Amino acid sequence: MKPSQVGAAGYAEYDPAAGNATPDGQKQNRRIEIVVEPNLSELPSLEGLTGK
Repeated sequence: MKPSQVGAAGYAEYDPAAGNATPDGQKQNRRIEIVVEPNLSELPSLEGLTGK
């Protein structure tokens, strides 16, 4: 992948998956989420498909 196509964001205390009051909640908050989104301009056209 080109570096220009990759981004990173850190949300820390602003978007926790669980509370931090218990070890289990802290464990759930130690995570990495990866979101893959296609470049829609590179997908083939579906025009002309009949669905039959």
